[in-house]
Amino acid sequence: MIKLGYKLMSEEHGPADLVRNAKRDEEAGFDFAAISDHYFPWLEEQGHVETAARARAARSEQATKANAKTRAVIAEIQRAGKSTLAAIAQELEACGVRTPAGRDRWAPAQVSRLLAD
Repeated sequence: MIKLGYKLMSEEHGPADLVRNAKRDEEAGFDFAAISDHYFPWLEEQGHVETAARARAARSEQATKANAKTRAVIAEIQRAGKSTLAAIAQELEACGVRTPAGRDRWAPAQVSRLLAD
């Protein structure tokens, strides 16, 4: 199966733009995002690993907040009596909760990974 991703260029964009582009990547349905992080820049004006590291940290914080909201929804689903991963996945879809990748279809394995974090 082919997976399509988005390349985040820390040499061309600052941390705020990198985070914004990563979010757009998810919304567009790409399977993954990759980021470059050269310890030494090719050119001084291109930036270096610090730029990529700040962007990764900001994106991670954004994802952590989103996952916390989804976990709260899952807790409500569980209180309503749904306990299997498949049932929780179905309820997330019915509630319109998107996956971490921005899709509307949940797989039981995705629920499991989210709960394991």
